[in-house]
Amino acid sequence: MYTYPISSFDFIQLIKALESVVSIDTFSLFLSLFAVFISFLGWRARVYGLDQVDYDCFQKLIRELVDITNEWDLLQRTPLKRRDQSFEVRLNCLNVKRAYIADNIGFYEKRFSNRIPATQYSELAKTFYALFDLERAEEYHKKAYQKSGTDALGLAVRRSYADFLFLQGDIKQGRKMYEKSRLDNSTDINIQRNIKSYGMQLYNEASAGNITEAAELYRRGMSCINEVKSVLLANRMRDSLNSKMKSAREVYYTNYHDREVGSIIGKSVNA
Repeated sequence: MYTYPISSFDFIQLIKALESVVSIDTFSLFLSLFAVFISFLGWRARVYGLDQVDYDCFQKLIRELVDITNEWDLLQRTPLKRRDQSFEVRLNCLNVKRAYIADNIGFYEKRFSNRIPATQYSELAKTFYALFDLERAEEYHKKAYQKSGTDALGLAVRRSYADFLFLQGDIKQGRKMYEKSRLDNSTDINIQRNIKSYGMQLYNEASAGNITEAAELYRRGMSCINEVKSVLLANRMRDSLNSKMKSAREVYYTNYHDREVGSIIGKSVNA
């Protein structure tokens, strides 16, 4: 077959034609990708809208569970003489409601765990503890601690977890968590937050029968207060710590009936 030689002019024209085709294909591809991107944005907006609706529903469930738990707690305080048939009906209704809500909260919690702050996890933990669901209470306390910081709210979350550990009899881990709820004594505010931690821990130590540890915590707290620059604030801290120590003395005597050791705390308070 005879082939015609391609001149330089023809070659240039061929290159331009190819460039035109490639440009058209590239432009078409760009338009397709842009259309896909716009569709994705629309889909994402719809999904986000649905997520927000579900998240709002989740928050509502939490509020309802807290309200029902508080109502259930008040109902349990009803004197035996006043517990008639209507009391049992109300109690059973509350139990059914809180069981249903608790199951739904578990479902939503897994979806929105990245949006739940430490304080809300801590609140959920205390609520489930009141519902005698200790496994979920501990799970939420752990998640609250993992998200907690060293601000006032974060330290409160850690103190709450430490309190839970003491109530569960895990004294060793409870003490570690209380230590993590304290800061250095560089400022009066830090010391004030530390005194809250000392007060809660010494009460729990006394409740657990650890009277020596309770007295030592009291002394450590008072030593910190001596570093406070504000006289008014220092006096308030002393009153708070003394009040905690007196409560610790009472709970220790109630639990262990040891007047002699209980008096040791009394001497510490009056010193």
